[in-house]
Amino acid sequence: MKTPWQNLEGYPRAIVASVCILLVSGGLCGVQLAIANLPNVPSALAPLAMITGAIEISGILGSALVLAFCLIAWPISAWLQQKSRLQQELEARQLHDAQQSIRDREGGQ
Repeated sequence: MKTPWQNLEGYPRAIVASVCILLVSGGLCGVQLAIANLPNVPSALAPLAMITGAIEISGILGSALVLAFCLIAWPISAWLQQKSRLQQELEARQLHDAQQSIRDREGGQ
């Protein structure tokens, strides 16, 4: 079975998985609500409906939390990576300049 997040990694993969869980859990809640509102529903389904409802609500809340975390953490992570990359480039440039300065002094003597 091919999943929509098969070719993704990191935050995008978590976001797509969370959205899928939200959609499925929301749909199941809607189906459960429709069944619960039908007339003459057997009372034996009430405990099952409570259990599945709790599972669906947990899925919705959990995936919403993961989605919110990813949407906040992803830009912060990208900013920190860019900052680190720029710092490394600056250090490499300073090292190169220092080495060049030493070569120039040695060549001048």
